[in-house]
Amino acid sequence: MNNYTENTLKRWLKRKVKVTLGMMVAFMITGTVGFAEVIAPTYGNGNLEISGGEYGNIYVGDIEKTVTEGIGNINNATVNGDIYATNADYGVIKDVELTIKNTIVDGIIYMEKSSEEGSSSVLNTENLTVTNAKRVNGSSYAKGIALNDGSIGNFGGDYLNIDIKGESTESVVGIQVFGSEAKFSLKETNINVESKGSSSKWGFGLLVNGSNGGKAIFDGGNVNISSYTKDYTTQTLTAKKKSEILFNNSGDINITSTSEFGVTGVDNDGGKISFNNKGNVTIYGEILPGDKTGATNVVGIQSGAFANNSETEITANVKDFSIILKGAGVDNDGTSYSTGTKAVTIDIGDKFLVDSNTFNIKMDIAKDLINTPPDGHTSNQAYGLDSVGGTIKIGENTTTNIEINQGQGDVYAVHSKGSAGSIDILGDTYIKANGTGKSYALYAENDSTINVVGENKTVQIDGDIKSTDSTININLTGENSYINGSINEETSSSTITLANTETSASPKGINVVLKDGATWNNNNNSSFGKLTMDNGIINNGLGKNITIGNYTGTGTVNMETSKEEDGSFKTGSLSIGVVNREDELEDSLDINFTGITADDIVNDINGNLGKLSGNITGEGIKSIDTTVRVEEGLTEGAITGNLGENGELNTSTIKQNKTTTTMDGLQALSTNMYIAWKQEMNSLNKRMGELRNSTGNEGVWARVYAGESEYNKGYENKYQTYQVGYDKKYSTDNGTGFVGYLVSYTQGDTDYSHNSYVTGDNTAVGGGIYGTWLGNNGDYVDVIFKVSRLENKYDVTSLSGINSSGDYNTFGMSLSTEYGRRFNLTKGFFIKPSVEMSLGRVGAEDYRTSSGLNVEQDTIYTAEGRVGTALGYNFDKGNVYVRVAGVKEFAGELDTTINGKTMTEDLGDSWIEYGIGANYRVLENLNLYVDFERTGSAEVQTNWQGNLGFRYEF
Repeated sequence: MNNYTENTLKRWLKRKVKVTLGMMVAFMITGTVGFAEVIAPTYGNGNLEISGGEYGNIYVGDIEKTVTEGIGNINNATVNGDIYATNADYGVIKDVELTIKNTIVDGIIYMEKSSEEGSSSVLNTENLTVTNAKRVNGSSYAKGIALNDGSIGNFGGDYLNIDIKGESTESVVGIQVFGSEAKFSLKETNINVESKGSSSKWGFGLLVNGSNGGKAIFDGGNVNISSYTKDYTTQTLTAKKKSEILFNNSGDINITSTSEFGVTGVDNDGGKISFNNKGNVTIYGEILPGDKTGATNVVGIQSGAFANNSETEITANVKDFSIILKGAGVDNDGTSYSTGTKAVTIDIGDKFLVDSNTFNIKMDIAKDLINTPPDGHTSNQAYGLDSVGGTIKIGENTTTNIEINQGQGDVYAVHSKGSAGSIDILGDTYIKANGTGKSYALYAENDSTINVVGENKTVQIDGDIKSTDSTININLTGENSYINGSINEETSSSTITLANTETSASPKGINVVLKDGATWNNNNNSSFGKLTMDNGIINNGLGKNITIGNYTGTGTVNMETSKEEDGSFKTGSLSIGVVNREDELEDSLDINFTGITADDIVNDINGNLGKLSGNITGEGIKSIDTTVRVEEGLTEGAITGNLGENGELNTSTIKQNKTTTTMDGLQALSTNMYIAWKQEMNSLNKRMGELRNSTGNEGVWARVYAGESEYNKGYENKYQTYQVGYDKKYSTDNGTGFVGYLVSYTQGDTDYSHNSYVTGDNTAVGGGIYGTWLGNNGDYVDVIFKVSRLENKYDVTSLSGINSSGDYNTFGMSLSTEYGRRFNLTKGFFIKPSVEMSLGRVGAEDYRTSSGLNVEQDTIYTAEGRVGTALGYNFDKGNVYVRVAGVKEFAGELDTTINGKTMTEDLGDSWIEYGIGANYRVLENLNLYVDFERTGSAEVQTNWQGNLGFRYEF
């Protein structure tokens, strides 16, 4: 039979099959023989032109003969079937170009390039929608768009929508690029595939493969690719061996993979995938409906099970790259059954390179999942970054965030395995490993390497760190960097020995650097090779032991300690094998036993501190300058001592501070009473303004003043005072007198952070009487007597965290006398020298703090003398002036006794006071006045005080 006759017979049989199928369908529906309506195929005979209308299957070629050249144009059509850029028997057309615009296709678009030299197969689309997939020409996949054997696909316009939904049990592919090239230059690329699947029948969104690989390039806008497969693993974006997927688009990329069986967001099986878009990338995977574990993978990105030399890169153009996984897969048991539950996993010879602005992994595996792995398998492990012989590198300008919440078992947030396995994380790094079983933030095994060594980066690690015959290097810098977890290494090639100085840290193992306040919070027993500290901090948990092979540097170790009911102490241990320093700098350690205070060991300081120091051991400790310390209590000062060359406590070096920060803080409260009372003793002009131009027989006045006082650069009191008064004028031949009374209210806020931290509120409520004489010759005398009730509410927190709070009150009295004389100069100027003497008393008071301290505050006396002058200028309605004075405190001694320990503070001092002010008569009987002052350097100084008042006469 010749070829022509054979092909004709095939076409005739195909037609008969279609007719027979139509009859069968009609019989099943109606019970009678009939014909279902079938839209006849359309053949282009090499020149296909369609505009508008509804069609069935479309062929660019012919059914009767083989077309070798073809052009097809389809526009504004609805195709309820397939489109083939071939002849009717799938025979290829040597040169074919198919253009589809503004069209909906409910079937496959099939392109195939001839193997003849010089042939071409080109698909051009604009605004295309495909809603079905079909398996044709012996393929193992049902496809929406198939580009085969060197075809070229150019997808343009506003959108490409591949939306395939059905119950197919075959492998379904949205777009397959088989040995071909596809270019997506669209505003929106949307590929969605939903299928039922079955054993070994995957669902794919985009599949790029072929014996020589394929290529897909995205240079348009947003890209959204999703796939759902009910009964088997869905694999949303796939590049097989030698294939490339290049994202150079300007928008975001969203890859969504969901299934009841297993999910893989991205599969790079020996190809190259480049995320180079100028937007965000989100890879999302979830096992549905979310109540039980899956049957295969739960993977964000994998390198493929059988191919190597794959490369996945995320360039600096990408803003935020995120992998989000929900649900648990089946653990990888060394077979090909399942890759496991992993955000990123690569194999031998593969590369995963990241330079995006952020790189984020978020995995959530609920505790209440029904754990239903297949027989012989488990679903208990979750991995973030996983290198099994491959290379993972995250650049120094990328912020890495990895958070894994594993409710079914163990976490390996960063995991490396195999001699070629390496992971480098060089930027700011935040890792949280939270498992119901083991929680490893970093885990290296089988001669692999993990480096978290960015220069001057913030590194925060929540989770344990472990190395087995491998190397982990960690560099933490700055107060915001920390490790929360244990650090352990296991090596078969060498062991860490603490008995002699010839043993060094193992060639493999863990090297930790803590610098500039970086902290390691150890919550379990730890043992590893090398620790370098440059002002680093270790917080060791209660009863936990730390073993370090090699130590270098300077740092602090806080050993959590408790006092037991029998009076003994429980703490952990620190053992250091050797110190290997090549330069001449000294190594040092400050060891603090926290959780107890000097109050707990004061009964036997030498013995108790010696027992605690006995937990610091190892040959290396003998060559380290080591200080041990127990923090102060409420009344017992901090205790320190040094370890000698034999590694034991040298009792001759023990020292104890005389006071505590709590005692200093409570004494500061006494000082506060003194200062608060002193600020109310002030001059006539600040209180009543200018009286010489008084016109009435009686007067009322009011003023408000506010300020800030400082003591020893640590105490600070900010206050506001409100006063009102009334007086009556008495006139004689040689002058004028005023007699009156006043009431006063003061409220202040206290802070004291010299060694402890004190906050408080102080108030004063009182009154006084005064008398003022203004002589005709310019002299004046002012006398004032005041009594106030003073109240102080306080909170004192020591460095050891002990709080003492409460309140107390007492009374204050003062008597002040001021004399001065005003000399009028020429052109309205005047000078007014003055002297003042103020005597004050604050009554003694005993009180008890919330922490049980008994405080006795003795009576405080003040005797303050002031000599100064003012230079002013008169104008029609008032005057302005500047003033300066020298002030001396002749008394000011404070005695405070706390639990029988007395502290004395002498505030006697001399200082300069200067100010500026003005008086202004608004009306004949209404005068306003303002004054601002501050003092020079002194034990107690006024940083500023402002005074505003008025006087009304009648």
